[in-house]
Amino acid sequence: EVPISETLLTKRILQECGIARAGSKIQTSMQRILGKLKLKSNTENNMRFYWKKDQKVGEYDGYRFSGEGINKREVMDISEVEVINAILDSLFDEIAMQESDLIREGAKRLGYSRLGGNVMAVMKRGLDKARKRKLIEPTLNGSYKMSEEGEGLIKKQKDL
Repeated sequence: EVPISETLLTKRILQECGIARAGSKIQTSMQRILGKLKLKSNTENNMRFYWKKDQKVGEYDGYRFSGEGINKREVMDISEVEVINAILDSLFDEIAMQESDLIREGAKRLGYSRLGGNVMAVMKRGLDKARKRKLIEPTLNGSYKMSEEGEGLIKKQKDL
């Protein structure tokens, strides 16, 4: 289950141990333990995400549906990389989309049918990152389309 946020990883480990919630002492202990393990990680918006040791963060091309019940992920536990990939996948299917439609479709692909404040914030942040990385670009009518770089990335993903 990667990428996985430190928050969700801690929650999953505690669930396996039969512990319902993590107080500050448990969170501090988990951070210390995870630090000693020297796991591959990156930080996004003050959150740490863990990866497989052989994964290259910049080359990750997937995204996961949030799931339900015990497998549900809060939107804040989703890596920007997954958000960007869901946005690119949406544009691959639709060619060009207005920002609001792109945000809604990307969120739906990640498992969020309602666009609450947190979902909207995470999706807009992903859209901004995709734009800054020049993976998407605005069209003359104000919608977004994939750039050549974005197309190359998504074609590489689809060919695999």
